[in-house]
Amino acid sequence: MILFGHLVVLVVTLGLVCRVALALFTPVFYAPDEQSHFACIKYIYENRGFPTQTSKTGAPTNDWEYYQPPLYYVASLPLFWGLSYLGASTRFKRLPLHAVGFFAGYVLSFTNLSLAMSTRI
Repeated sequence: MILFGHLVVLVVTLGLVCRVALALFTPVFYAPDEQSHFACIKYIYENRGFPTQTSKTGAPTNDWEYYQPPLYYVASLPLFWGLSYLGASTRFKRLPLHAVGFFAGYVLSFTNLSLAMSTRI
């Protein structure tokens, strides 16, 4: 019989492997809004301030995600800075988009799992 804890570890590990594979093997800027999210992180990194939304969704300038709450972008800055410092290509500089999302997803998952486990009879 598989213990519940082993099942949780298996599911989390499979989820992590799938997320890493998605981040590494998806073509750069394949998602329709990835380039605009990347542009926001890059703007904050280069200008040391938050951008102002001036264009509409779908504009060719790819700056139409500037209205989003800044926590996600600020959390991405240290990894973006490190990759920039190392001279990484754009393919790897976009990884903060995925890394912050992964971290947030796992924090929420573990929080929900902890709450579910504490209410088990």
